[in-house]
Amino acid sequence: MKTNYLIILSFIVFFSCQKNNVVLQNVFSEEEITEVDKLIQYYDNFINVQTGNKGEDLAHSYQTYLQVNSIFAQQGMDMNVLRPSLRAQIELFLSMKSDFIEKIYQKKAFEEHIGRNIEDSNPPLHINPNGKFIQFIQELAKVKPLFASCAKELTEKGDVGPQCYQTLLTLYPKIDFNNKDERFAFIVCMLRRE
Repeated sequence: MKTNYLIILSFIVFFSCQKNNVVLQNVFSEEEITEVDKLIQYYDNFINVQTGNKGEDLAHSYQTYLQVNSIFAQQGMDMNVLRPSLRAQIELFLSMKSDFIEKIYQKKAFEEHIGRNIEDSNPPLHINPNGKFIQFIQELAKVKPLFASCAKELTEKGDVGPQCYQTLLTLYPKIDFNNKDERFAFIVCMLRRE
């Protein structure tokens, strides 16, 4: 009886882990997943610092952070409260493969707007309408309907807009931040700049 229970439990754990980043694996190559992991780790670290996480569940840290800051973002329509500093974001991009970033964001246009004193500039960073993120979000919306409005807006407009932000900021409690696919979708949208 114990053996059967362990076998069933092993299958449950195995298949729940398999489900975790299925969309990422279907859209991105193994080499690109390494860059995806850097992007996720970067934002995870930001969340952990902001919440003073001392070994808590990462999903709990995301939920705690968003419980307070999503209100500020919505009231002031200022997404900057949900993203690291411009300088930190630039450092992240410098540590990543440029061709990968171009599959997500319009990096060249972003870099063109950065002046000598980055503190005085707020360069826009838009989603690449021809990049892999659009395909990724469309596939994710099929398995997680919460992201359907984001996928629709990205498909129609080629970028994240008010509808997607509204969805993410009001329905964040339904996002499984332990799921790598869902966390990546959220992070990419939050790192986008006006």
